[in-house]
Amino acid sequence: MEARPRVLTELLNGNQQFEIPLYQRRYSWRDEERSQFWKDILRASTLTGNRFHFLGPVVFTKPESGMGGVVLTRARLIDGQQRLTTLTLLMKAVAEQLKDDVIQLPVAGSKDMQAVDASAITEDYLINKRLTGDSRYKLLPTLADRDTLKHILTGEPLPERHSADLLSGIQFFRDRLLDPGVTVEQVLKGLNRLEVVEVMLNDGRDDPQLIFESLNSTGKDLTPADLIRNNVLMGLKAEAQDELTRTYWLPIEALFEDDSAEVFNRFMRDYLTVRMRELVDKNGVYEAFKAYRETRGDEPVHALVADILDMAKLYAAMLHPERVTGQPRLRLALQDLLGVRVRVTSPFVLELLEDHAKGRVDTEDLIAALRVIESLLVRRAVSEFRSAPLNKLFASAGNDLVRDQGSATYKRSVERALMKFQDRNRDAFPPDEVFYDKLRTVDLYNSDVCRHILVRLERRNNPSELVATDGLTIEHIMPKNPDPRQPWRDALGPDWPQVQERLKHTLGNLTLTGYNSELGDRSFEEKKTLPIKAGDTADSVVPKGYKYSNIAMTRELAEEPVWNAQTIQHRADKLAQAALTLWPLPKFTDEELAELRGKKRLKPDIKRKAWDRLKALPAPLLNVVESLDERLMKLDGSRRRENRDHVDYQMGRRYVTSIGTDDLRIYLWLLLGEDFENPGNVWTKGEDKGWWQRPLDNLTELDAVFPLIEAVWAAVQGGAEPQLGQDGSSPPSVEEYVAQQPPGVRAIIQAVLMACQGFPTQRMRVNRAVKSFSLDAQTGNKWRPYMEVNPVEDGRVRLYLYTSPDEAEALGVTSEITASQGFISVFLKSPEDAHRFEPLMEAAYVSRSTSGEMVSSPNEIKQLIQDLLEFTTGLDQDITTEIRGRSVLLTSGGQELARLRKNETAGFVSISAENTERLYVRRATDLPVGQAHLQKIWQAFSQGQD
Repeated sequence: MEARPRVLTELLNGNQQFEIPLYQRRYSWRDEERSQFWKDILRASTLTGNRFHFLGPVVFTKPESGMGGVVLTRARLIDGQQRLTTLTLLMKAVAEQLKDDVIQLPVAGSKDMQAVDASAITEDYLINKRLTGDSRYKLLPTLADRDTLKHILTGEPLPERHSADLLSGIQFFRDRLLDPGVTVEQVLKGLNRLEVVEVMLNDGRDDPQLIFESLNSTGKDLTPADLIRNNVLMGLKAEAQDELTRTYWLPIEALFEDDSAEVFNRFMRDYLTVRMRELVDKNGVYEAFKAYRETRGDEPVHALVADILDMAKLYAAMLHPERVTGQPRLRLALQDLLGVRVRVTSPFVLELLEDHAKGRVDTEDLIAALRVIESLLVRRAVSEFRSAPLNKLFASAGNDLVRDQGSATYKRSVERALMKFQDRNRDAFPPDEVFYDKLRTVDLYNSDVCRHILVRLERRNNPSELVATDGLTIEHIMPKNPDPRQPWRDALGPDWPQVQERLKHTLGNLTLTGYNSELGDRSFEEKKTLPIKAGDTADSVVPKGYKYSNIAMTRELAEEPVWNAQTIQHRADKLAQAALTLWPLPKFTDEELAELRGKKRLKPDIKRKAWDRLKALPAPLLNVVESLDERLMKLDGSRRRENRDHVDYQMGRRYVTSIGTDDLRIYLWLLLGEDFENPGNVWTKGEDKGWWQRPLDNLTELDAVFPLIEAVWAAVQGGAEPQLGQDGSSPPSVEEYVAQQPPGVRAIIQAVLMACQGFPTQRMRVNRAVKSFSLDAQTGNKWRPYMEVNPVEDGRVRLYLYTSPDEAEALGVTSEITASQGFISVFLKSPEDAHRFEPLMEAAYVSRSTSGEMVSSPNEIKQLIQDLLEFTTGLDQDITTEIRGRSVLLTSGGQELARLRKNETAGFVSISAENTERLYVRRATDLPVGQAHLQKIWQAFSQGQD
């Protein structure tokens, strides 16, 4: 890091370009900050001698010089973009002010003068005159601002999504330069007296990300959105930053461009709450994001940002239901939730919308679930129950959703999740009698849900033809004015002050109208039939009384002969009864309620057992937990035991493996013994004898460690191979096992074994239950199953293949497979099916035998197969090629020579030939081995022909 003082304007002078990285926020200074900058300039213009006005640091990477005839030095701006952008706008305004004028400025340190005109300002501070394209601009903003600044500086077309702050910024300085008493000479003199500390970062030594996170631009703190954008973009190459910004980040920002800046921060908080299954503190959003990103392991950042974009679209629909098209009832349900104005529901509603988008719940049951939430909120607001505890409820309610038993069950699980919440020994839902009584007597007018309740009560009168209620206000039928007119005093009786005070803000005295001010404090008779003159024409009247209203609940008032305490109470009773059906209490039996009330939710983090905490982890870690549990429960003799701190897996009475969590990571404990060598130092020795512990952050780490788990289980069991049966007899051989099967099943299994016979370093073993057998691939000195063969009673054979569903998609058989955590399964009905699914078997074998190895990209795999084909056809001019799906058949003289099969997903090219072991080419460095293998096949084939 190098630091030195510099005059601010010197930073832009010469063939210089400052590029604002895409992870930076867009220009965000408003008139308040620009006014301060302007005052600093005018103040600095009065300084003399060696005095300067200090603005702060400007931090950028050490400039790099380009090659060619014109040297352009480029630097990436880490901090100071708001000041340099504002300076650029001011210089443009100065150039416009000068037009064809020339002014004389003194040269520092001498009596000489310098002639300055518009072109000098442009060439010195705005444009690199002899360059083209983006290199032309001395300041290159982020993508969100770039085209707008180009429009300002060079007149390029104004983009549709332009920067309003940049446009208001240039106009601000245009106006200031016209202020009385202000001259261009004064402004330029002041600019030359503004000093900054120029801080250059050295590559490899200074970490731009840490520096960016610790800095604040003048007057504008870095928001969580700024820091998150930096986190996902910094470290990527420029091209990758550009792609990610255009494809994901700008669309995310566009979703919230009509909202305040705080809305995006609130979205990120709710997004993280959903993904991390715990309430994220509003002041710790960025720290939570960094912790969450770590849980996703080595997953590409594009996948993370794509997930954020998907959720942002749902969140925007939740905030702006009018954007929901083609589903009017869903749109209305979301609008009604907004009407309740309780933001703490957002994480849970966002999770419901995601489940709907993924097909886990249909639209009707989603609407029903949203109505359950609305009922809870309205009932609690009216009944004056506390709202503070609801943030915990809606942050964790997603843990209780049942997603795999049908849409109706899903909706019921929403009811259970909300009903089980208790606060101070009170149910989440106020009971009917409390809700009914409060709704009749409470001060509803000053409640946040008042207008919503009136709108919903009105809508029940005619749900098929909705009346527009946006422009309506709340009308007090009996006026709230403490000094009402005499007709009201007469109607209410001698104790009218007490009656008015008690009933004026209650439900029975409230309705909706578009003419609140016109109705005012008039008598009830006038309010019912009031006509009001419109304009200057005496004959033209607009009826505004209750009897003319389009609002049914208001029009009904005209039928009342008098309005007094009894009438108000009677109307309140009727509306409250209707409210019980609009916002119903979920129905549970007494037994179900007793069970739910026993599951208190006030302190879930303290009382949850380890298994519940594991199941509440974010989706990527939950995948690891479920995959690990599934694999452990398949081990011979495995038994799961759940307790408060760990989930233990034991063989008989012997504990072998445990898993637990601190709510951020998964931890695995394994009985490795005192002499364990701890390769890679990833394990930590525990306090208990022979136990070691390590974190598990993703499925890749699980794949790497599971062979060790299998080895420990085998050792505890007493040998490398599991023992079969209670009598301790040895398992049959695979040949014996196959011979015991019915003829049809036997033929299918034999076809499977024939398809796999060319795979090197594999073994076959019969499993403990003698219902299936597995084929294992060797990785180093470890054995890992890549396929299990399981005959079923109807004569089919089911294969469990430890590979990705992407393989089936590439083969075009997605509809025939069932995908699960870490494997896929497929049914074989005939020997021909075994040949058809051979590519899946091969992919599973390669995936398990090369776990952890670096493989080539799809494009590199295509290049590998082209190189191998070119080599083979060069061996002899009679060799021909024929493409068959993802395979290439090599023939000579009408006979098959070999087959090359490419698999871009798993990352390999296989070479197979009759009576020859298959060879796998995974990267460019394997190419010579593959060529030698093909030459050996050709030599053997040629000798056979001779």
